[in-house]
Amino acid sequence: MMPVRTPVARSQAARRGPRAFTLVELILALCILSLVSAAVCTMTFGALNTDRYLQAATGAQADVDLAMRRITYNIRMAQTDSVAVGSSTVTLVTQADNANGYPNGATVQYLLQADANHAGQQLLIENDPRYGGANTLARNVTTFTIVQVSGVADCYQVDLVVATRPVAERHFKVFCRN
Repeated sequence: MMPVRTPVARSQAARRGPRAFTLVELILALCILSLVSAAVCTMTFGALNTDRYLQAATGAQADVDLAMRRITYNIRMAQTDSVAVGSSTVTLVTQADNANGYPNGATVQYLLQADANHAGQQLLIENDPRYGGANTLARNVTTFTIVQVSGVADCYQVDLVVATRPVAERHFKVFCRN
């Protein structure tokens, strides 16, 4: 037999208002929300790590390219027999520039120097009075060598390696034009 609802029972149910969520429904909703939040956080941190990696890699490549261009230009434009190569250093004298106050040319030097801010790392420094003295061309340099190519007059092999992930490196030959 079916229970019969009386008008009093119907009015009490109407006064209680709409039904609320059950504890199981709330726990299920929180679980779904936490899974979605975890996925969003994972994607965000992955994107940030990728951005950091790309910034470091492109920054190191840009530093190595700038150093390569500056070294190449100055060796090409150096006065005849003015390029002196040492271990991890090169000193040269540029062409005369009377208009800018260098009638005998400017003495330019490239060398490795310890990084005071990062123990164990080295900086590639360019000492060029035309550009305000010492300028840092590349950071975290592991290899910087310039050697004269044997048997070829005024030709220099330059190797520059910067320790990044991935490694930024350039190996090139430069001929002195003057």
